Amino acid sequence: MEAFLRSKESPCKKSEEDGSQALKRFQSLIGKCELRHCTDSFLIVRIAKPQSDIATEDLPKHAAEESISVKEGNEASFSTYIPMILRVVAINVNSDLLSQNSIQFLKLFNEMKKESKVGHLIIQIEASEEDAFAGLLECIYFPTQFESPSSYAEIVDLLSMSEKYQALSCAKKCISLLTERPEWALSCFELAAKVHWVDLSHLLTKSVKQYFNYNPCHLISHKNELLKLPFVGIEALFSGVALDVETEDVIYQFILDWAKTHCQNPEDCCSAKELHLESFIHFPYLACHKLEEALQYEYFDRESINKAVIEALNFKIGAPYRRRLASEGCDSNQFIERDYRQTPIRVIRLSAFQLECCKVYFSLTENEVWEMYPEGRREFETFRFGPHLFSLVAACSNGTKRHYFQLSITAEGNHSHEVVYAIKYEVMCQEKFMPIERGTFVGNGTYFCDNLFNKSWEDTFTDDCRFLLGGILHLCVEITYFQ
Repeated sequence: MEAFLRSKESPCKKSEEDGSQALKRFQSLIGKCELRHCTDSFLIVRIAKPQSDIATEDLPKHAAEESISVKEGNEASFSTYIPMILRVVAINVNSDLLSQNSIQFLKLFNEMKKESKVGHLIIQIEASEEDAFAGLLECIYFPTQFESPSSYAEIVDLLSMSEKYQALSCAKKCISLLTERPEWALSCFELAAKVHWVDLSHLLTKSVKQYFNYNPCHLISHKNELLKLPFVGIEALFSGVALDVETEDVIYQFILDWAKTHCQNPEDCCSAKELHLESFIHFPYLACHKLEEALQYEYFDRESINKAVIEALNFKIGAPYRRRLASEGCDSNQFIERDYRQTPIRVIRLSAFQLECCKVYFSLTENEVWEMYPEGRREFETFRFGPHLFSLVAACSNGTKRHYFQLSITAEGNHSHEVVYAIKYEVMCQEKFMPIERGTFVGNGTYFCDNLFNKSWEDTFTDDCRFLLGGILHLCVEITYFQ
């Protein structure tokens, strides 16, 4: 947008041609309303036809000759464009009000006062910008009665105008509208990467992070939109946004898909390594086969990925019930557990002759325990053992008068494998695991334990509960079968 001052020119009106009447409506609105701020200046808005729409061959002869004289030869009449003023709108404004709400208006009015005593500020805009410019003025003058734009394109246009005039209050209004819908909120990451006003870029990023902290971003539902984001948007997304994902494997796969989308050429892979995409993945919570797979990709920095995988493996073979505890001396956040839909587990497999055994360690914080009360449930990561895929679910079951802690395990797989599994449930008490339930069930079935602690929920999880060690309930399921 070209903004300039011409102090000698008087307010005037030209014949109006086709185009929006947004500024005329704003002018009329000011005349009808009783304003607290007295008018002290004329804002003269020249509305021009876009330069790309008008070639000099379409202009009057004298204008074309003037244009051609700038560049002699080389088909200047077809390559040189000048704007055509369609109409002019003169509006009585309060310079202090505009200056208080717009850094750009403040600069323009100060320049006007230095150059001339005549209070005429002249600004030139393109016809396509009139609605957004009028919206900016309305937002400044009538912040509480401002009629918000309804479409995404209108909001972005108004945001762009807010950036040009550095009008923070109007920009905040636009961002508030964008974060009313998740699909619009996601675009804030891309907008933050495109705008040049640093304050606006920070505000966009901060606002969208706050939005998704209260409304977790479901990575799968919005995958197509998110894959289009530039790296700046991806960096913001994974640095401080609550993500709604089943497991860390989903995030790992998304990072790979983004890299494959944006780094298709061999030279792009080298650039991808410099981005350190591996820093967005919490490797200790990846499935073991994903750790092995990650070492094969060229998108990750070789030194960083090797270190991350080794630390993740050490974490997995460490104290099996450890959870949410960062490794000592680790300077990254990769050991911090996200709020997954499926709570992470640890699986340790043992084999002796024809006996196959695995121990599955999982835990719940005290808050997660009480989030299930009175009729909630929490799913854990699925895992494969033998010919079946297992899933664990903890729940609060409702009895006739009281509630109970329920734990169930389900095996799904090929129905031709009728395997009998022996189950043993254990809970940590006084820093040791003690068995509290035993049973058997056939594959492709479910084993329920309706009352794991043999007493009601209310009597189990008291203030002095002996099973909540440091605020965490540690559980273990041992599964065995004969081949």
